[in-house]
Amino acid sequence: MCSRETYGKIAIIQIVAVVKVNGFLKGRGGICIILLLQIGISHNIIEICPHPLVVLTAERGIAERLVCRLDRAVIVTCPIVKCRLLYIGIEPAGIYFSGLVDFPVDFVILSSLKVSLDLVANHTSPDAAWVTEKPADWYYRDSLGNTIVEYDWTDIAKLNYANKDLCAEMADMIGYWVAKGVDGFRCDVGFQVPAEFWTPTIAGLREKAGRPLYWLAEAEVDWMYDAGFDCQYGWKLYHIFQDIVNKKADADSLARHIQSDYIGAKGNHLTFITNHDENSWTGTEFQQFGDAWKALEVLCFTLPGGQPLIYTGQEVGWNKQFEFFEKDITPDWTENEFTGFYKYLTSLRHDNPALGPEGGYELVSTADSTIVFKRTLGDNCVTVSAQLTAPWNYNVSVE
Repeated sequence: MCSRETYGKIAIIQIVAVVKVNGFLKGRGGICIILLLQIGISHNIIEICPHPLVVLTAERGIAERLVCRLDRAVIVTCPIVKCRLLYIGIEPAGIYFSGLVDFPVDFVILSSLKVSLDLVANHTSPDAAWVTEKPADWYYRDSLGNTIVEYDWTDIAKLNYANKDLCAEMADMIGYWVAKGVDGFRCDVGFQVPAEFWTPTIAGLREKAGRPLYWLAEAEVDWMYDAGFDCQYGWKLYHIFQDIVNKKADADSLARHIQSDYIGAKGNHLTFITNHDENSWTGTEFQQFGDAWKALEVLCFTLPGGQPLIYTGQEVGWNKQFEFFEKDITPDWTENEFTGFYKYLTSLRHDNPALGPEGGYELVSTADSTIVFKRTLGDNCVTVSAQLTAPWNYNVSVE
């Protein structure tokens, strides 16, 4: 596993999978791109929802509008659909880059970006070629031989990692992209794929690559760090934020969670007040948190062990739930006070090594519904105060 220091110095730019375009991309087996930008000690995560962006000109347009939108981050969207992933159920929609030869390398080079792909290893779409072309036991099936689903995901077919040939083929597919220069993977519902696959696969690919590979798990279970993952989603923290706003938790609850789950953890947590799932299914950050959103976002950028996430439109205060599977409208990216707020946060994190993964943490107080803590590294000290009740005041001071 790469050290927290190595990947604490990377910004992650995530593009969520487009899974339904003119009927070509079906099910949840889509792909997305994560672009990793090395920007010193800042390790912010910017997630771009491409669902509204279903034509190539729109993709180029958003890239032109958002490059360097925030002082410490570059945002570029570049989906690949005609690629080796075809054989697990993704077909070219004919309106994106036609293949690897059309990958926008100039953006990657000029922006000093590293590229990471979204990896959906848990399942394919139910009409993927593997369903009929590979042995039946590559999938979980019911008594009638039909592929089965998880949860209410009727648009998937779950893969069976008890089959060693499947494991070898999946590892080979991932290795194909590593050989092409991909720098890491965001692993969709990664906890549903067993450690017996992840552990040797991640270790083997890192050894073969001879360079750092970043592994982000859509999960929050300790064994995934042991399997080789660098970062996982901070769902528990997000739900504590919800409980605080609904008066079911307080500053003490938050402090206990940070102490038990973040201090001494083997990897990082994504810290967020919204993402592609929460925005579409639960509500925007304004609907969820009201006036508390700003104080909670400050915590996302300053708490130890976290990599803060910025979702599509947050940088301009876009208060809209995106359609999850359909084309939707894009934000108006005219800079405003929200842009200034996120520039402040990204610069704060970039300019203060105490807020990085090696920075120390000292809880000062949780009195009066306010959490106060210090982050220190050498001569750099950042003190954060966040009132966890109305009027939700916050203060950050740097020494």
